[in-house]
Amino acid sequence: LLASQIVEKKQPFKKTIRKLMSKVVEKTLIEARGNQTETARILGLNRTSVRQYINEAKEEKGVGDGD
Repeated sequence: LLASQIVEKKQPFKKTIRKLMSKVVEKTLIEARGNQTETARILGLNRTSVRQYINEAKEEKGVGDGD
């Protein structure tokens, strides 16, 4: 599926990988009951990276952060 998105839909590799990572972070965040620090630990990322992926997912979905 990932390869077909890159080849058939002509999406840039980096953009496709970022989308995939955002989805992985989102699912892991659900499993960690919203705990970003635990999500970062599970995925071997730092918390700042987790926040970046969360923000990217929100932007893609058109969701604001409520400010």
